[in-house]
Amino acid sequence: MKVVISEVAKKAKVTKGTVSKVINNYPSISQELRTRVMKVIEQMGYVPNSHAQRLGFSRKQKEGKRLLTKNIVCIAYSGYNRIEDLELTETIEYMNEELKKNGYRLYGCYSCDELANDPELFNRVINTDTVDGVITIATQLEGIYKRVIDNMTNIISVREIIRDNNSIDYVIPDGYQGSMEAVRYLVTMNHKRIGFIFANTPLSGGAGVGAGFLRAQKEAGLKCYKNLMKVIPERSSEETKIKESYEFMKEIIENNVELPSAMATSDPLFLIGINNALKEKNFKVPEDISLITFQNDQRIKYIKPAITTIDYDMKKMASVVINQLIMRIQNPDTEFVKILLPYKLEERESCRRI
Repeated sequence: MKVVISEVAKKAKVTKGTVSKVINNYPSISQELRTRVMKVIEQMGYVPNSHAQRLGFSRKQKEGKRLLTKNIVCIAYSGYNRIEDLELTETIEYMNEELKKNGYRLYGCYSCDELANDPELFNRVINTDTVDGVITIATQLEGIYKRVIDNMTNIISVREIIRDNNSIDYVIPDGYQGSMEAVRYLVTMNHKRIGFIFANTPLSGGAGVGAGFLRAQKEAGLKCYKNLMKVIPERSSEETKIKESYEFMKEIIENNVELPSAMATSDPLFLIGINNALKEKNFKVPEDISLITFQNDQRIKYIKPAITTIDYDMKKMASVVINQLIMRIQNPDTEFVKILLPYKLEERESCRRI
């Protein structure tokens, strides 16, 4: 049964007018009162009438017995910054294009912390009266997992497995295969002493990156140099990723450790840090050391020599995600799937045969 404003007011022990002022962010409402009312709104799943009325006029498409909104919402990880995370932002743009092709709309893209900190926003956006499906991107739904799962059934997760939940569709870039591809390529160029910096999230496509690197080295009969490997948290800021990889490479050089013949990274920001340290110490790429990274994006596009990369097709991924989600909306009882997207090598100028 739909919750009405009078029920929220009664439980919060305030007037209906006060609830309305809280929802509309009146400055006269104290923080203590706002917090109390918002907590009740969250608990009761209240959605303001004005929003519900707008939805009533907008829902014109019908499939079976269920009215479709033709709206899809994206949820990204907490702290998502569309300027810093260019890969994710580009992915969302491609998904938006695919939605339009299929007659759907991107209702919005919110970070987990935005939704967790604003119960009224959560209740308004994450419900089947507003959207037909949810795309989660690189997130474990921190702080909102149970509410999202309780509210929505058509969910597809991109880049991460969410808490071993088997009632969700997944599209994951195959980091394991990608890192094996990188090492195998370096081996064909006669590299034997290979360093690696990677971000490792246990439940994401990144989880396989480190494992794939080690497996490919073992497969080639290479020694694993643990002093040439570093793990940096995936959720680190852009500045931290560059700084930590720079310091790691600088440490290798200054400690008179024998240089690796090649360095591989799972993130272009790690490569930028490594490249900065090499330049500072007057080492040349690829004459002194070869470089290869996952993801060819704008941040490394103009580095010279041009960087060899391991890439997946973001447009193809967007198409796979949207088609699978629409299939789920239209056929909710079909078996849930986990789709792995392969990486491919883009050979440029930063690796040399030795």
